[in-house]
Amino acid sequence: MPELPEVETIRRQLLPIYRSEVLSEISFSDRAASLFQNCDVQLFRAALLGKSIADLQRTGKYLVFDLTDIFPVFHLGMSGIFLQEKSQSRYPQHVHVCMHFESGKHLYFQDMRRFGKIWLYRENPQFHNL
Repeated sequence: MPELPEVETIRRQLLPIYRSEVLSEISFSDRAASLFQNCDVQLFRAALLGKSIADLQRTGKYLVFDLTDIFPVFHLGMSGIFLQEKSQSRYPQHVHVCMHFESGKHLYFQDMRRFGKIWLYRENPQFHNL
């Protein structure tokens, strides 16, 4: 399970690569639905398409993507990772979310055990229970 320092390292690695990138397409595996907690894949796609990443924040072990007026939140669970290229995956069958950007960049969320979680918020979430 990624610990807090690893989640912060992931945030610091992703932010300079994806800041200001505009989402052009999002695709999902057949098993991705179980990752979503408060929305479904269609709502997630519709809410994010055309938006750009303004910031990437970390609260505890949660990664909060700031798209100005929409905030997708990822928890990596025990085996969740982000990849820039699908070819980096040793287990491509476990890549569940594929985010494509106008610039040609990609961001893949892989979770072998599917203990990771994804939420979608209209306001920057406050994690009062942490």
